[in-house]
Amino acid sequence: MLGTISRTGIALVLAAPLVTAGAGVPAAAQALDQDVARLTGTVLDTQGEPVAGAMVTVRCDCLGASEISVFTDAAGRYRTPELGPGIGAAGITITSRKVGYESGEQSPSAPSAGADGAAEVDFTLTPLDNVADQVPGSAWISLMPDTNARRRMVYKCSDCHETPGDRVKAFASRLEGLPVDQREDAWRGAIEFMRAALFTMATGSFAPTDEEVHRLRWDIDPAAEEFQVYLLPENSRHNQDDEDIIAPFLAEHMPTDFSTYSVADYREAYNEGGTLGANGNTYFKLYEMPSVSLVREVSTVDGSRNVWGVDTLKNRLLKLDPDTGDQEWYDTPTRPAGPHSIWPDTDGNLWVTLEESGELAIFDPRTETWGERYLLGAGGSGIVHDICQDDLHNVAFDAEGRIWMTFTGLNQLGSLDPETGEVELYTMPLAEVAAMQTLLYGCVMTSDGNVWFSQIGGVVGEFNTETLSVETILPFAEGAGPRRLAAGENDVLYIPLFGEGQLVVYDTIAGEELGRHDLPDTVAAPYSATWDPEREAVWVSSNSSDRIFRFDVATSEFTQYPLPRGPALLRMILLDYQTGDLWLPYSTFPVDDNPSVLVMMHPGD
Repeated sequence: MLGTISRTGIALVLAAPLVTAGAGVPAAAQALDQDVARLTGTVLDTQGEPVAGAMVTVRCDCLGASEISVFTDAAGRYRTPELGPGIGAAGITITSRKVGYESGEQSPSAPSAGADGAAEVDFTLTPLDNVADQVPGSAWISLMPDTNARRRMVYKCSDCHETPGDRVKAFASRLEGLPVDQREDAWRGAIEFMRAALFTMATGSFAPTDEEVHRLRWDIDPAAEEFQVYLLPENSRHNQDDEDIIAPFLAEHMPTDFSTYSVADYREAYNEGGTLGANGNTYFKLYEMPSVSLVREVSTVDGSRNVWGVDTLKNRLLKLDPDTGDQEWYDTPTRPAGPHSIWPDTDGNLWVTLEESGELAIFDPRTETWGERYLLGAGGSGIVHDICQDDLHNVAFDAEGRIWMTFTGLNQLGSLDPETGEVELYTMPLAEVAAMQTLLYGCVMTSDGNVWFSQIGGVVGEFNTETLSVETILPFAEGAGPRRLAAGENDVLYIPLFGEGQLVVYDTIAGEELGRHDLPDTVAAPYSATWDPEREAVWVSSNSSDRIFRFDVATSEFTQYPLPRGPALLRMILLDYQTGDLWLPYSTFPVDDNPSVLVMMHPGD
């Protein structure tokens, strides 16, 4: 179990639990006292003007979800979807909030259901100048100088948690009043701490009797010499160069007082009024997972309403019925397995990468049983990560029937022949750099059968699966951080730049970059891209802004969708091709800060 690290007498308590406050605290809350089928109403400000884009959240056992959230339209009106039969109003709580407004007032004071079972519940929200308790982590980063050091900090410090999240704010606040050299030394200590923290997913405060939760990943012995080697800067995710750039930057520019943030600064940074995609028809359904869990990625299969997810923390597979909220769990066939990613194939199977055991396993949702398991040769230290997918998010097979995957721990691309179980590994460029600094990550297959891969610390490249060689290299600046890319129509790639806050559009057939587009929030830490063929759009997830982004291919414009709860670290966005809805799994490390939730978003278009 990780403890505290001290430098110059400053204790780092990043592993200590904090009480989360701020963005999750509702602006206004009301309780109903009778049965209703749906809710409608108006949200106004204190001058009687409509508040467009306000979020109204109904917390109840609504169609199996823990919460349903909707947005107000231009007239300030909202309308929830049907809450389901037999919803007892006594158990319903309604909240309304929008950044820049404080508590509202109930109107009417005793809401009553109309003839159609709809209850009218209105809110009055008071404008607020100080929104420090409402803004996401990226809002604080936006106040820092836009330099390469800031990009490097976003790229290296937003992988696992929102930056700055509550823990980081609490730590930074303890540095108030110290000379800048002492603050720098403290931040160097924090980076040293994070080199070890990467090997665990929960702190000692979380489920303290659960050994499975608190062990180091890959069952590493913390007293072993091997572990100490992993912690050396040259072998770590955070190398010495990172420390020498990031620590001075944080010492100089990370706030130590998080009590004040003007609403004017927020609106300038986010331009919600001009780019808000959510509308009166948009709604979210939020499903809470067990407190001891980390459901980081999800999938669906054709012909079924169920949503499947991998619980990396507890070594199991989730089946969620979105209509009832029922959850069933299936243990992985080996432990520790570290189920990481999950993809469907066109036959209705689910393929799951087992990061810790170094395996790839198939699960049949129809029989609800595990099938074939493939040992991938590299073992757990290879960190099998992503399976290459096609433009519809299915497992992609090349002309020889092989599937391809990334081995993050080795900077290698691997192939698997499912018929024979034969595995081949191919080292990608930048092999002279430690694999954990290169981080071979996402991959897709284009229609010619070639694999396009991303290295967070390096390049985007094309690997020819016939000649078994790298054919194309797209270089990116240090700190740009190309991450989980998507392949769209006509083999066009969409590449999120984690550190730059941009989306790159690249035509693989023409061999040219078509555009490089700033997100509305350039420090959002965009993690992944998902192609949406029906809408001809790309959905982009983020780690530090509590919102997702939609990129319209025809107009090259972004819209944004604030999420119903923060902090919202999203490693992927799943498009359900049967419904057009999106599934958003929250997956923050350490999990004791923010237990998993799974959010379904109906875009409302």
